[in-house]
Amino acid sequence: MNKNVKNQRLKIGQIGEQLAVKYLKSNNYHIIETNWRCKLGEIDIIAYKKDTLVLLEVRTRRDTGRFGTPQESIDYKKQNKVRSASQVFLLQNNKLNAKIRFDAICILLNKKGDTLLSIDHIKNAF
Repeated sequence: MNKNVKNQRLKIGQIGEQLAVKYLKSNNYHIIETNWRCKLGEIDIIAYKKDTLVLLEVRTRRDTGRFGTPQESIDYKKQNKVRSASQVFLLQNNKLNAKIRFDAICILLNKKGDTLLSIDHIKNAF
């Protein structure tokens, strides 16, 4: 993958995560962490909704008709990476007994990547 393509992907991902945080805050989620990383993977957003710790995967795509939908990109392998990273987070933060939920936020932008077309918040995604 060339450098320009990689930079464009990172930029689209960052835009999506910023939109997801804004969306969550407007829906009364309390953001704890963003882009939490460990050796096993990354959790895009960690938030509380009332008494539930919500671990979120954010997927963003431009509406180009290629590469499928954001929803389709959260495959079994990705789900397992998020689960593994979540176990580390829960252990490190003494949250093993917390009520948790895995959600996905799927964001679709226009072809240019500068206009939001849709946000799909999938609760209990996996």
